[in-house]
Amino acid sequence: MPSTEHPVLAELERSIGHLAATRVAVLVDGKERPAVAAIEAWRPGCVVRHDVRSGGTRLHVRLAAQGRYDAVADLVPRGSDGRAARLLPHVRPGGVWVRRTAGGRVEAVTAEDDACAIVGDAETSDLLALDPGRGRVLDVVPGASWPVRGRLRTSGPMPANPTPDHYDAPPMFLREYPNAVCLPQQVVVGRHVVLPETFTTVEDRRRRNVALDKLGADFARSPLPDAEPPLLPGRWFHLDNHLGWHFGHAVSEQVSHLWGWQRARQDDPSLGALLFADSGELAEWQRDLLAAGGVPAGAVHVATGPVRVERLVGCTPMFSRPAYVHPAMLDTYDALSVALSAQAGAGPWPSRVFLGRRGTKRACVNAAELEAEFRSAGFEVVFMEDHPLADQVELVRRAEVVAGYAGSAMFHVALAGAPKHVVLVVSEAYPAHNEYLMSMLLGHRLDVVVCEPLVPRVDGHFSRESFHSDFVYRPEREGEFLRAVLAGDRDQ
Repeated sequence: MPSTEHPVLAELERSIGHLAATRVAVLVDGKERPAVAAIEAWRPGCVVRHDVRSGGTRLHVRLAAQGRYDAVADLVPRGSDGRAARLLPHVRPGGVWVRRTAGGRVEAVTAEDDACAIVGDAETSDLLALDPGRGRVLDVVPGASWPVRGRLRTSGPMPANPTPDHYDAPPMFLREYPNAVCLPQQVVVGRHVVLPETFTTVEDRRRRNVALDKLGADFARSPLPDAEPPLLPGRWFHLDNHLGWHFGHAVSEQVSHLWGWQRARQDDPSLGALLFADSGELAEWQRDLLAAGGVPAGAVHVATGPVRVERLVGCTPMFSRPAYVHPAMLDTYDALSVALSAQAGAGPWPSRVFLGRRGTKRACVNAAELEAEFRSAGFEVVFMEDHPLADQVELVRRAEVVAGYAGSAMFHVALAGAPKHVVLVVSEAYPAHNEYLMSMLLGHRLDVVVCEPLVPRVDGHFSRESFHSDFVYRPEREGEFLRAVLAGDRDQ
């Protein structure tokens, strides 16, 4: 029985002493604390020390690298309340967090949630360095700062849209993980850590996935299935997207991983690409897009449920809205554009195209009036979904001016192959981050016609109702700007 001189150890013995094998984290601060040696002697080889003062790698990442734990013994009174509140999910359900308070009392909290730690893209290198058995970094593309290459004019304020004049893209990492579990909707888990390949964006505040039940910024309830997933043998590149069936998400998010596929595939021609779809099949345009990006159909495995991948390769996305696009993303867009153009039909290819929009979300309630303005200026209204993907791309490549409603159809401007004049019609409530990022990367001349939503934002705050709201084009307001833009374009 532990000595009563060490009340923390006594609490550990009471809570988990019945377990034959344990894993215990002890939080220290460099001071001589007899309880440390006593705990280590109690469970030899099962105790991991973590100094809460250490700079650099966050304590959360250090705990994740060696977790999960049956118990955490926090021997540092200063800050123990906050640490317990933030980091308790590192303890398995039924395990215990034991801490010394500033008054010398010992308190214990039992963990209830079956949780996985979330580690961000930049921190994953630290995670793998701390525990090389979790995986390794294969390659790094340096970060890059670059000034925007396009020109922006708007008919009015765009409160939902930041429009910076330069971007700072972080380093891009190519990584490999052994025995990672991959689930539908882009979720990737490696030994109870939700890996960054799970998320479409890199920045912490936007690190979300609808398939996760998050417990704060650093944890989610475990998404792992009760039954062990079937093994997918071999080496596979994670090319899934939580909305891979959606053209806009494919062009902005999914293809931003193709740089990693190209590098990994060059080193290992046997590498396959892993995606998910409920049907087990991809749409024709998806196959065409992937093939243009150097992913042949024979290399693609479309899973319908969770799989444990023998060796999984993943990477940082080069496009993370609204924070950045890496300038090397231009190489990917240009390669896709050229490859798809080579498969296009005979045309005809109008010099001015307006990309129409069907559907009930974010509709222009007086679309006929707006589109009449464009038709009178020599534009042909086109619905991209009526054409094969290669012809869609060729329409944009051949056009001198590309106009249309903000949304997926206008993401074709990323595949234009050269700077264009782009005219974007957008609601004040819709954040057209993608169109701005793509236009500034390719050097487009971007004119934005900003219209009034039927459901405005309240005090500048986002709401789904406003985001999806229909909007109205006001000829007497933004119409003056639009007519000047179109007249100026005709005169050039």
